[in-house]
Amino acid sequence: MTDRTITKIQVLGRRWFSTTYGNTYHVADIWVTFSDGTESKLYADYAYGYDNQYLESALNELESAGLATVLQTQYGRETLRLWCTRNDVTLVYRALDVKRR
Repeated sequence: MTDRTITKIQVLGRRWFSTTYGNTYHVADIWVTFSDGTESKLYADYAYGYDNQYLESALNELESAGLATVLQTQYGRETLRLWCTRNDVTLVYRALDVKRR
C-alpha cells in the first residue's frame, strides 16, 4: 500500500467587494500534493469573508473531503496555517482581489 500523506497545499483565493450590500466575498482553489506524487484539486465555493478568510474556507473543504482532521482547542478551531505546521505540510497561499465573481 502506498503512503498518501499530504506534503503540500496550495491555495489561490479570489476576493471581491459587492457594492450592493457592502460585503466582501471569496472563492478558493485548493491543490493538494501527496507523498506518492499524486495531486488532487478542491474548490471552496462562494462565501462571505474578507482578508484571509479564504484559508478557512479551504480548510473546511479539506475537512469535508476527509483530508484534514482539525483540532478544537479551548481558544477555538485550529487554522489552516497551524494545521499545516502541526502536520509538517508546506502551505503556499495567495489572494487576488478581482472586480466581480
